[in-house]
Order: sequence, then structure tokens, then C-alpha cells
Amino acid sequence: ALALDEGNQHMPGERGVTYVSRMQAVQAAVSSQIEALKADHPNRRVALVTFSSDVTIFGDGMSEPRTLAGTRLENYEELVA
Repeated sequence: ALALDEGNQHMPGERGVTYVSRMQAVQAAVSSQIEALKADHPNRRVALVTFSSDVTIFGDGMSEPRTLAGTRLENYEELVA
């Protein structure tokens, strides 16, 4: 059984262990990869694409993010524009 301690959950005998959420793990991984790219290849540009029921493209910061949904996701010209 998990012991409840001020909102923190610990397995028996695991004091001092820090748990992170999946979101925190993904955020840390993305941040680490971007920092490594910055150090190893300072002239490369990075783009971020997020998706759920639609797709949002965060380019290199030179323009506003674009969101594509519905039939626009099936149109090659829309995707590469």
C-alpha cells in the first residue's frame, strides 16, 4: 500500500525518491535535446510539431504557429506550405 504524506506518495522504504509525471519527463527530454542541438549544431533551426485532434506547427519563431485540422491534414500543399 502507498503511504500518503502531505500529498506525496512513497512506496515503503523509498523516502528521498522523487517521482516525475510523464509530462515532466517529456518536457525534460525535449529541453535536453534542444540544448544538445544548440551546443553541437548552433546554426541549425528547430521546429516543434504538436498533435491531438489537430496539428500545430511551431516553426523557427520567424512566424506565428499554424494549426491544421480536418481535410487540411490530407492536403500535401497545405502541409508543406
